[in-house]
Amino acid sequence: PTLENSQEMHVRRASLQRALVNVQVLKRSLSELAARGSDQFVDPRHLLPVLAR
Repeated sequence: PTLENSQEMHVRRASLQRALVNVQVLKRSLSELAARGSDQFVDPRHLLPVLAR
């Protein structure tokens, strides 16, 4: 594999890792909401800043 290819793979893996972390953070905050017994509707727009990070 050329250097460019491995670099691209590294970037792709890094962004995949970030996405996984985002999902975990999202799950944790959702379960915290559930634990709080909040039956309020969660606006998806509130989650966008989390995903954008």
